[in-house]
Amino acid sequence: MFITGLIFWIVYGYQTSSFPVLISNIITLILNLIILTLKISYDSQRI
Repeated sequence: MFITGLIFWIVYGYQTSSFPVLISNIITLILNLIILTLKISYDSQRI
């Protein structure tokens, strides 16, 4: 759900040409995807 919101904010930042909104949300999305990937890979190793 959080990632979906970030994608919408990225689209909004792109449409309004607001680079601070765009850059901060892209960085947050990348970090969030890293956390999600690590969580999924760690959970699959515990089984």
